[in-house]
Amino acid sequence: MTYRLAADVGGTFTDIVRLDEATGACLATKVPTTPDDIAVGVVRGFDEIVDGDYTGVAGIVYGTTAGLNALIQRGGARTALVTTRGFRDVYEIGRGNHPDMYDNQYRKPVPLLGRRDVFEVGERTDRHGAVVTPLDPGELRDVAALLAAGGYASVAVAFLHSYVNPANERAAAEALRAALPAAVPVTASSDIAPELGEYERVSTTVLNAYIAPVIRGYVTRLRQLLTERGFGGEVFVMQSNGGVLTERVAAAQPVRVVMSGPVGGVIGAGAIGAGLGTGHVLAVDMGGTSFDVSLIVDGAPQIALESQLEGFPVLVPSVQTLSVGAGGGSVAWTEAGSMRVGPRSSGARPGPVCYRLGGREPTTTDANVVLGRIAPEHFLGGRMAISPDLAAAALTDYGAPLGLTATEAAEGILTITNSAMADAIRQITLRRGLDARDFTLLAYGGAGPLHAVALAAELEIDRVVVPPRPGAFSAWGMLHAPLRHDGAASLLRPLDAVTPADLDDAFAAVRADLDPDLVATIEAAGPVVEQRSLDLRYRGQKYSVNLAIDGLGPVRAIRAAFDERYRVLFGFASPDTPVEVVNARLALVAKRSAAEPSAAQSPAAQPPAAQPPAAAELPAPAGPPHVIEGVYDGRRHEIAVVARADLTTGDTVPGPAVLAELTATTVVPPGWRAVVDADGSLDITRAPADPADPAHPDRNRT
Repeated sequence: MTYRLAADVGGTFTDIVRLDEATGACLATKVPTTPDDIAVGVVRGFDEIVDGDYTGVAGIVYGTTAGLNALIQRGGARTALVTTRGFRDVYEIGRGNHPDMYDNQYRKPVPLLGRRDVFEVGERTDRHGAVVTPLDPGELRDVAALLAAGGYASVAVAFLHSYVNPANERAAAEALRAALPAAVPVTASSDIAPELGEYERVSTTVLNAYIAPVIRGYVTRLRQLLTERGFGGEVFVMQSNGGVLTERVAAAQPVRVVMSGPVGGVIGAGAIGAGLGTGHVLAVDMGGTSFDVSLIVDGAPQIALESQLEGFPVLVPSVQTLSVGAGGGSVAWTEAGSMRVGPRSSGARPGPVCYRLGGREPTTTDANVVLGRIAPEHFLGGRMAISPDLAAAALTDYGAPLGLTATEAAEGILTITNSAMADAIRQITLRRGLDARDFTLLAYGGAGPLHAVALAAELEIDRVVVPPRPGAFSAWGMLHAPLRHDGAASLLRPLDAVTPADLDDAFAAVRADLDPDLVATIEAAGPVVEQRSLDLRYRGQKYSVNLAIDGLGPVRAIRAAFDERYRVLFGFASPDTPVEVVNARLALVAKRSAAEPSAAQSPAAQPPAAQPPAAAELPAPAGPPHVIEGVYDGRRHEIAVVARADLTTGDTVPGPAVLAELTATTVVPPGWRAVVDADGSLDITRAPADPADPAHPDRNRT
């Protein structure tokens, strides 16, 4: 038997999945994240799920938040920027616009490096790509000496107009690599973001250089631990754009994997979306630290060409994900006599108070425990003992100054947390003219199924789906992500002046500039699909819209498709306004095959290969259902605790109930019911009203 393994490293737990390549059977487990050495926690999970035997492991893929954490915590490397003389202040000046025009307290992010860390060299390329001033090797040697003496751990190189002609920039990068120690990575902007937008290109390059030593250290450490265990196979890293790439490229271009953790779940949501009977899915992922929400529209994740990380622009295609600091570990606090929750998290250490690891501040998880949303004896499959008494004591102390009991404080914490998450969903839907009620809410992550139905109720969404192994769903999604390599070239010309030959030449140039080793890896993986697209905009606009052009044919068809795409995204179009081509983009994609699940794993109709089969978990709660006490809206209820592993297709669980499993807990509140689908997913909808209930509308009919 051969397996593929996946790991999703979160702030509190690391989720591990094993996929049998022959049958599609899955096993999942969850281990505490080890913040001091993340790779140690990952291999502990791998060791557990393969019982220490790596001989059958065919490949590994993982997502990491190490780069994002380094950026948030300002824990990256000491970085220098080498740029064209006269443009030293481009990075520090940035842009004058505000992300939110109504935020009067907005402050630009503090740059990742200071003005003293920017070094100028005398070179110049004009906007047409002609070299006006050649690079001076002697001056570059002087700059290299200054960099070495300054103790810089990473270097970014960004020259003016290098996106048109990178000759000077790449020559400088090679010279610096030769002059500096091998441990100092050198990032050239033409390798990371060969696109129009000088500040954005410089920002992307600096960010890549800033986190490169951190990611390289993590990649090296994980490979070392795997080698010690006898594994010498392929290791891939999840990209922000929904594909995977090799660990070598990830170490050199870590900005491409900075959002790799949340993206795995979005890819998984897209994979099973068709089986839900709808192409519109709200994918919500709640872990210990954050809440991430993404849209699947017409079956496809939404890809952004430019994103913001901690206020810095990044010119790397990425799945659009909105994150807020609301997780199971979010700490409750007070300000001016009012309750507040997050964004600060208790993390893996000490964690929530109920974990009994020294935490003293109540968290969202403690509130769920006190309100009966979590069955203590079944938490983490019964492998982690938690204390309701400690949680209740912490909430009592927290609520006393506010005149609240422990349960009242707990309900207040969940109300605040759910409201923050609902607002995030409104941002990603209403701001685009979309109605959340038209979507199915797909909930995953360790805490997602705990809050999913409460979110749906607040947003008036009628259907919630919880997939098998929800706490490890992002890791499962990574196993279904294709190998992918993206490139771009700037065109910047009117669309009606572009010929088919011009486009062919542009895409050929992009392909020739791709990393040859990664291209070879993709070609060896299976049939390769070339995905061509253009960034287009109406004349006079700053921002562009990406449009796939495969199969569109002549330029007039591209124009018509752009107008229609613009209308879908923004509610109107301007067919009489000239259109400009900004960039040509090419993606090489090789889909890794997913094994067909066996009939035994799907008692009813066999689901598509992309859907997660209903396979057995690692040790999960077993035995007959029992009852615990809980609170909803100030009223006490008897809540059934059911082992999800004991349910079969067609089983119905009415609320209030708690469905316990190894990787997560699903809450079915009063007035809702869960039905087990053929693929093992929980389909949660509002329960039909009881005609005997005095509140039922039929009781008042004459």
